[in-house]
Amino acid sequence: MFSNLYIRSKENRSICDNLQAAIAFHAALNLYGLNYTPNPKTPYEQVSKQKDAIDFLQFPKETFQYKAGDCSDLAILYGSLFQAVGIDAAFITVPGHIFIAADLGLSPEQAPKELIPEGQFIAHKGKAWLPIEVTSIHDGFVSAWQLGAKEWTENNDLGQAGFYPIQEAWAVYQPVGLPGADVIVSLPQSDTILRAYLAETRKYLDMALSPIVVKLQRQIQDSGNVPAMNSLGVLYAKYGEDDKAEAQFKQALSKKTYLPSLLNLGHFYFRRGNWSDALANYQQASEIDPRNARTLLALARVNQELKNYADARLNYERLKTLDPNLASQFAFLGEGKDTGARAADVSTERKSILWETGD
Repeated sequence: MFSNLYIRSKENRSICDNLQAAIAFHAALNLYGLNYTPNPKTPYEQVSKQKDAIDFLQFPKETFQYKAGDCSDLAILYGSLFQAVGIDAAFITVPGHIFIAADLGLSPEQAPKELIPEGQFIAHKGKAWLPIEVTSIHDGFVSAWQLGAKEWTENNDLGQAGFYPIQEAWAVYQPVGLPGADVIVSLPQSDTILRAYLAETRKYLDMALSPIVVKLQRQIQDSGNVPAMNSLGVLYAKYGEDDKAEAQFKQALSKKTYLPSLLNLGHFYFRRGNWSDALANYQQASEIDPRNARTLLALARVNQELKNYADARLNYERLKTLDPNLASQFAFLGEGKDTGARAADVSTERKSILWETGD
């Protein structure tokens, strides 16, 4: 749980929350000095083949204390950490081995749209699960994820992989605790965890974004495709490449006055708090299509920030007529003023950008 607290301020809103938690846990456990150590007396590879064998399993606090465990001990620890922060976990068994999967909080249909590559997640009962090879603690999260996905795919294709959600297991086997004093865990330095988390997040984004970026760049090079320039800009903007995002939106607009890119460049300035430039782009977009609901929303939001409350409310009322559902998501704009309750969430609201893909 400590890793979740340390990375909270640096989370990327465009990356699945549960994935970010998994990255943080894996980085923190590596820095803590946790190691994979097969049990010499009851190796899991052997006892898992014997129905009458009794395996020695460590409680999570014991694994923290010893800073070591075999695959079953590490799977138990990972599963406990995920469950402790409200993320469902599952044990995966393959011949002679056990590892873990975490619920991404996404459906199998949503997962690819949220930058979870096909073949890198498990579809089980309408949920997308993230497989993690727990013994690859020191190899980095992306490597542990890819290895877990590979082990699942290969063994599932052969009909020899088991999938056991912990919540379902608790319905059969009541969870137990280890009596005695709590183990004192010496936490890694917060800035060290944060650096490791950001490095692994960047590695994940490079892996997931690379094929999409290459495809869009090819379209741009082949035909000067303006929608592709805009889509590439959105991709960069959503995942932290601000300079590249701005350049792509401006490149698209240098080719033609393209409404999605006008709005996106305005959104880019809005997110940076550059209200005047954001307003100028939104006004230009409004001249092209004065009845565009997303443009009216953008105008209402920037006028609210500029304290032009009358204009904000006017644009919001027009938005309510055109798109009541969209308007309901930003109901505070209809108040025509800055309220104390809204001010508390202003930072979150400013980051909530509806990028225009042009689809």
